[in-house]
Amino acid sequence: MALIAVGVLAAGRSPLWRDSSFWLLATIAAVAGFGVGLLPPLLQNPDSWRQMARHGSEEIGHSLAWGLSFSWQFGKPQILGLASGLVVGAAARARGAGPAEGRASWLRPWLGLLLALGFTVLVFPAKYYYGAFLLPWAFAAATPAVTRLPMARRLVTLTLAAGCYLAAVAPVMALQVVFSTLPSTQTLAYNVAQIQQRVPDGARVYAQEYWSSLANDLRFVSMAHGHPDLERVDYVLLNGSGTGAPGMPAAIPDQAYFDRNFETVYDNLPRERASLLGIPISRSGWGFGVRILARRPPGAPSQ
Repeated sequence: MALIAVGVLAAGRSPLWRDSSFWLLATIAAVAGFGVGLLPPLLQNPDSWRQMARHGSEEIGHSLAWGLSFSWQFGKPQILGLASGLVVGAAARARGAGPAEGRASWLRPWLGLLLALGFTVLVFPAKYYYGAFLLPWAFAAATPAVTRLPMARRLVTLTLAAGCYLAAVAPVMALQVVFSTLPSTQTLAYNVAQIQQRVPDGARVYAQEYWSSLANDLRFVSMAHGHPDLERVDYVLLNGSGTGAPGMPAAIPDQAYFDRNFETVYDNLPRERASLLGIPISRSGWGFGVRILARRPPGAPSQ
């Protein structure tokens, strides 16, 4: 509701802004979205309420510096993509950027985007992937703005914006090529089959990846969003993509607990750096290779 209202305000649609039917429809949409998207899993698993509340408080409680550092480390494409649109907006507002239209006129296409971006940065600084929702908004606002610039300034602005955009998509496209040429043992299908052979249906697994292929058969708990009773975890699934070194698994919360109580029963993490045409493009290995940890039998010594 808040984003819809901000968008309407930014577009200058004041009659709709004052229309009570708009607020009624927005409220119905918000309630329906909650009912369809969130209520069923929350009712099915009552513990989800506790996990969601804890995750929300931890997410908002992260320091701004830590969140921005995390987003820059993993979300450069989203950040640079947004920058390509904001470059145009800054140029359109700069002095001498064509006929003056007044501050209110300039704010119309940009206000909603800037408020949404500011809210995301301040409240959810680590949620870099929310930039994907704002990117089309930035491009929609930038398209009419660039046409109002003088030709020389337009060329400079478009060059800067294109540079930001290319810097954003280049690593993504490179990894797309890498993933399309993975060896057979690093494909998703191969590793899902390995998991199915070693993890029985209905087992509770602690993982960050593979849920889209296995959630119908296994009970998944997210490493990023879940806060489970660790004594109820049966298996851990680790991936090694983008970890900084080939063969290194992703960091896992409560590492000491899993070192004491779990053992590796299968390891197929990628052992070579990602490369394109024989040229390394990452310090990490990339692929769908999995390391499976299983709970040790009671009384078994830890290693």
